[in-house]
Amino acid sequence: MSLLPSTVLATLSSQARSGVCAFCEISTSYPSFPPSTPAPAPPPTPPAQQQQSHIVLSTPDVIAFLDILPLTRAHVLVCPRAHREKLSDLSPAENAVVGAWLPVVARAACNVSGYADFNLVQNNGVNAAQVVPHVHYHIIPRPDERQREKLERDTPGAKKQWWKSPFGSGWRTDLDDDEGEALAKLMREEIIKEVGQMRDKDSRVLALL
Repeated sequence: MSLLPSTVLATLSSQARSGVCAFCEISTSYPSFPPSTPAPAPPPTPPAQQQQSHIVLSTPDVIAFLDILPLTRAHVLVCPRAHREKLSDLSPAENAVVGAWLPVVARAACNVSGYADFNLVQNNGVNAAQVVPHVHYHIIPRPDERQREKLERDTPGAKKQWWKSPFGSGWRTDLDDDEGEALAKLMREEIIKEVGQMRDKDSRVLALL
């Protein structure tokens, strides 16, 4: 059974067969900006992908953006900027930089979502449910039972569909561009705070970033 809605899966599968990487298109469309900057520079040319990307983090080596079909609020993807298909294709240095950013983005996602727990998911290859052939980590904040009930109650029926996957289940909806823009801005502001705290606490990690 497919883990993505059929229209999205068909688009991504078609791109992969044609040698087009959806995440490389995002990476090349959106230039890097300092993580201490609350607003990224606009892309120099309109992104090739149909749906706007909501950038949370964009360094010379790592890019993070909101999932276009989020399982929960602040569901975000973290990727190396360079094209690497699987985790095993990363060099130790590339892996270290991505790994250094994961807890930073995870804390930002949890702070913005209001959910304390989260999944960290990373798939490698089509037989392991990887759809876009570019290394990416899902950070998925997870609501508690009371928050799930509210999410189910408040999500319009026309937007939600029940979603099951190897890393959990929930109501998955299309990310509205206005909501995505506001959410990404909040997450960038949280990352600014996180980087400032790291500067005071652990200069060794900060040097990696």
